[in-house]
Amino acid sequence: MTTEATTLPKMLDGYTVIDLTQFLSGPLCSSTLAAFGAEVIKVESPAGDGNRKLPPFIEQPVTGTSESGTGTSEPGAASGEELPDHDRSLVHFKRNQGKKSIVLDLKTEDGRRVLQQLIAHADVVLHNFREGVAERVGADYDAAKAANPDIIYCAITGMSAPIGDDPEEPLPPGGVIDLVAQALSGFLGATGPHGGEPVRSRSPIADQTSGLYATVAVLSAIIERDIQNGGRGSRRLRVPMVETLGSLLWDESLDTSQQQGAEKRIGNRSGRLCPYNTYRSRDGKYVAIAAASPGEWRRLLDALDIPELRKPEWQQPALRTRDGDIVDGIISDWTAQHDRDEVIARLRAHGVTTGAVLEVDDMLAPGPYRDSVLYEAGSSVDGPAHAPRFPVEVDGHRPAGPTGIVPRLGEHSREILAEVAGLSEAEIAGLVESGVVAEAVGGAAPGAAAPGSADPAPSPATTASAEPR
Repeated sequence: MTTEATTLPKMLDGYTVIDLTQFLSGPLCSSTLAAFGAEVIKVESPAGDGNRKLPPFIEQPVTGTSESGTGTSEPGAASGEELPDHDRSLVHFKRNQGKKSIVLDLKTEDGRRVLQQLIAHADVVLHNFREGVAERVGADYDAAKAANPDIIYCAITGMSAPIGDDPEEPLPPGGVIDLVAQALSGFLGATGPHGGEPVRSRSPIADQTSGLYATVAVLSAIIERDIQNGGRGSRRLRVPMVETLGSLLWDESLDTSQQQGAEKRIGNRSGRLCPYNTYRSRDGKYVAIAAASPGEWRRLLDALDIPELRKPEWQQPALRTRDGDIVDGIISDWTAQHDRDEVIARLRAHGVTTGAVLEVDDMLAPGPYRDSVLYEAGSSVDGPAHAPRFPVEVDGHRPAGPTGIVPRLGEHSREILAEVAGLSEAEIAGLVESGVVAEAVGGAAPGAAAPGSADPAPSPATTASAEPR
């Protein structure tokens, strides 16, 4: 594998995505599509995507222009121009690179009409609005299909069915953010120490999982439409965050869980396998050991050479798991007498699956691994800004992630209206003058909020998902 600064092949060149999403779940989907070459048109309210207000922020202006000269290739402004507040978030930089931004007020009839014109020339519509918002802003499936009978329509929502035995029970009011999705899905309740409080996943896994499932669904629908159906026909896709995350809990038969009981909070252990845990070493570090198969259990016994572990009944995985506290206690006593690197070397020499529990700083230390997962995506005040590479090798290469400009709020409004919607200069000027459309002209766009200030009054385009702030 090589990790030079290659980009992903433009497999989706010629496809256009209307991106009405905010925060993480939707932008993850659209940024993945953009990375593969799709033209992603980010439709924003005058206040902008909520990502623009999430810290950390660039504190000083950064210079640099894109190759096309139409925008910045880094999270800064051209010619050292002071960045407006809504263009200074590095979160926005990470999640919206390679997209085009148009400011469109969907609370107005003209704004909704322009949206339909954009959809008429697009392949995909993507949103993560709360329930009922899409209908109010003219972005519901029926309206999209009326504008384009061949549209692929994907909505990332909170949840699609009530929890409990009453099918008439209403869904929770308001939106569902990552933490709430983890809670409602059972994921949060299954994670944490035995007898302790539930612990959320450090990564916003509900947002991330639903964004990736949405990507799979959109690409599958495109293949069906364009290959199987000759480019005709629409699909209405819905990806609920709660059910998406809940699906990850069931890596076995549901019948088995009902018979044996679903796994409860047991820390890093497994309720089905043993040993399968993390163990503290003499130098205060931790090592993960997974020796659940019969072969690995025998190799672990040879590596540790502890007579107490050679009980005949522990050859049976179920009995070993039943006595997990005892088994883990014996292994913990052994690892506490050795440094972490010594534990890993000895176990690997015997073919036991093991690995160090690394901190983020360990992973990001200069070296081959860092180069394999990060690439220099642009510049920030303090030096190069790095972003994760796309985690799939393509033809022996680990490409960079999304490339291209990081759009300023409304940076491409005029270009999109002319080239995609086909509007005349006079029509565009009228929309700008009426406030239906806004352009990036150096200062903050109308309605933009400064970092740390109160959010602007919510528009109808309130999203269904957001990661914790």
